[in-house]
Amino acid sequence: MKKIFGALALTLCLGQGAWAADYGLPSGIQEGNILHCFNWTAQEVKANLKNIAEAGFGSVQLSPLQRPDVKAGSPWHDLYRPYDLAFKSSSYCSEADLKALCEEAATYGIKVIVDVVANHVDRTAGYHDTWWDANGRVRWNGGINYGDRYSITHGQLGDYGDVNSEDAEVIARGKAYVEKLKSLGVKGIRWDAAKHIATPSEGCNFWSTVTSVPGMWHYGEILNDDGTPINEYAKYMSVTDNRYSNGAAQNNGGIQQGYGGSWVVDRGVADTKVVYWGESHDTYSNDEWSQNVDQSVIDRAYACVACRNGATALYLARPNAKGFNNIKVGKGTDAYKSKAISEVNKFRNAMVGKADYCEAAGNTFCVTRENGGAVIVTRGSGQVSVANGGGYCPAGTYTDKVSGNTFTVTSSTISGNVGASGIAVLYDGEGGGGGEGGGGEGGGEVTEGGLWILGNLPGAAGWSTTPGTGKAMTKTGNTFTAKDVEFVAAAGESKCYFNLTDYVGATWDETNMNANRYGAATEGVTLTDGQTSTMVKYANNVDASGCLSWTVAPGKYDVTADLSAMTIKVVKAGEGDGGEGGGDDNEIITDPYYCYFDNTAGWNVKVWAWNDTEPSCTVNPNWPGDSMTTKNGKLYWAAPEGKIPTMIIFSNNGGEKAGGGDLEFVNGATYHVDGSYTMDTTGVETIETATEAPVYFNLQGVRVENPSNGIFIKVSGNKTTKVYVK
Repeated sequence: MKKIFGALALTLCLGQGAWAADYGLPSGIQEGNILHCFNWTAQEVKANLKNIAEAGFGSVQLSPLQRPDVKAGSPWHDLYRPYDLAFKSSSYCSEADLKALCEEAATYGIKVIVDVVANHVDRTAGYHDTWWDANGRVRWNGGINYGDRYSITHGQLGDYGDVNSEDAEVIARGKAYVEKLKSLGVKGIRWDAAKHIATPSEGCNFWSTVTSVPGMWHYGEILNDDGTPINEYAKYMSVTDNRYSNGAAQNNGGIQQGYGGSWVVDRGVADTKVVYWGESHDTYSNDEWSQNVDQSVIDRAYACVACRNGATALYLARPNAKGFNNIKVGKGTDAYKSKAISEVNKFRNAMVGKADYCEAAGNTFCVTRENGGAVIVTRGSGQVSVANGGGYCPAGTYTDKVSGNTFTVTSSTISGNVGASGIAVLYDGEGGGGGEGGGGEGGGEVTEGGLWILGNLPGAAGWSTTPGTGKAMTKTGNTFTAKDVEFVAAAGESKCYFNLTDYVGATWDETNMNANRYGAATEGVTLTDGQTSTMVKYANNVDASGCLSWTVAPGKYDVTADLSAMTIKVVKAGEGDGGEGGGDDNEIITDPYYCYFDNTAGWNVKVWAWNDTEPSCTVNPNWPGDSMTTKNGKLYWAAPEGKIPTMIIFSNNGGEKAGGGDLEFVNGATYHVDGSYTMDTTGVETIETATEAPVYFNLQGVRVENPSNGIFIKVSGNKTTKVYVK
């Protein structure tokens, strides 16, 4: 039974613009791109956060914060001559400045990364903390022989004192600094000169320790090869690939020549552990090759790598001056706000999780994303015809989001006129344009920022001769959910029909002229409880009015629509979101260590846990870990008998990780996709206690000593009791 209402309007109505409250930035640092706010003071970064979000950057990177005497106008290289491996407040950035920046950035969805110099301290006593002058904490072994790996990790970089990274006190100092930055709201660390600090297999535990702080993302500056054990570094952090990154702008006018460099192609490093760029602060500020390369060439090189799947890309906000001794601390240029750079970033954000395919042909480089779109980069402007790599870009007619020019895409070719920037961005998504006649192909962004369920809903919400109000869905990234959606079959029917829309008008004509609709590939396909099904996009106007519907049996359901994967899933209300089995809404938990997961992203959730006080003690040994069952209406996991977890990872079958990676285990918590957690205190007795002295509870014969604030105490006997301690 096909649900189509209203006449087929013939006037194209463009999208309504982006949702003002959401810049579409991805939840993880690796899934987005990074603006290198090179030398900007913390207050300058904070003042420009709105511009940065509008340009589509998911993260900002600050220069090092390890000197007390840095201010606007200081030489830029002072920042890389650290006084200590610790935070040092200055007028450049105080603790209050950093905390305020991180808090404000979070309101935009932007994450803050801080550059950390851990390999060396400034050259002489008086220019570094005197703590470093005792117990061999700094080595003076002479210069580095780059043909000798031991020399690389134990020699002096320039005339600086090489930090004894194998020393336990030095390692503890490094971890304490990471913890300090995290406490101020920082989400990621860039490690300067990372290859000059050895790895665990080389007898140094620095990396395994400093990267163990949960909830922090890391990447290391690793230049060239020189026998670097790159795969071991990649166990602990993402890594830079400078040879591949530099090649496009240094040698080819900004045009890449292949899919990846030696780290990925020859050494097998995963794309998800790589950081690319068009240029770095070293290639510009150290009087190297890029200081005299035009910004347009750098932008093309950046576009080639900033639209990829997996790898993240760094964009240098160039200083306003040129030359090693002329560049000072303070905000640089605004080239990052250009239309081309912004649209490439937004493309990347809209394509999270979609496979990529690279085609290099002379002066043109094209990246296609499966069921998504394409970015074309060419030396100069004008008419191009390039291969549709893998057939990934859905066929149709697109409007380039950079120039506004029209492109035609078939299953094998992409043809059109690239504008003056040399960069074209094609996809059917946020920002208008795209996909005329392309209904039923590919994915896209929701233009109004909202999504509604239309269908056999009760009363005025349901569809009839007018669209009704529908059921609003909640947006998390590119995933939309609605809980307890009631479907009621129409008279004489046993099934309930529904589809989705990003716009609801007063009439069907108004809805279809303005809406993108999302529905089934075949009319009336029945959705199976807990299983995902394909979702098809029907573009506004004619295609929207022909949107096909799914069917479910009458009842209440939790509905999840993933616009990245173009899938939909319904789960009977109260059964959880993708787990096995049903579960009593008030099931008593007797497991000693357990937790829940709020699966709003529709993942195939796996749980991996361990005890970080006993590094060899994995709670469940086979990555990506255990599947979750369903109890009390949520996904549920319990540690095996006798195992005590302190750390935990929730992943999408080993892929994307909640909160970006390692999370602290909190017994009884409900974790969320962003890495946060909540504790359900419904019906729980609250007992006020003093915290100055030990507190003892004797509940059914069990004593619990010194409970921390917010700990749930489960005591089994004739029944289970929960106590919440404030």
